[in-house]
Amino acid sequence: MQIRYTDGPHFALPKRGKIRTPDLMDTSTAALADRIEAYGTTAITLPWDHRNGPRKTFHLVFTNTRGRAIRRDHFS
Repeated sequence: MQIRYTDGPHFALPKRGKIRTPDLMDTSTAALADRIEAYGTTAITLPWDHRNGPRKTFHLVFTNTRGRAIRRDHFS
């Protein structure tokens, strides 16, 4: 799942609509679980697939200082 900003922000699947499940090392999985336990997640509700699509809520692990999704062009 990703957030697209074409024609207004909305959730969408990545290119070609393919769902990917990355392999994570045990240390990465543990660190991610610790991060979620310490800080929780932030619920974000946006339209699905296009700006007038049905609204869906997903829980983001990482957000910016305003509690919003991190834009790819602001991440380094």
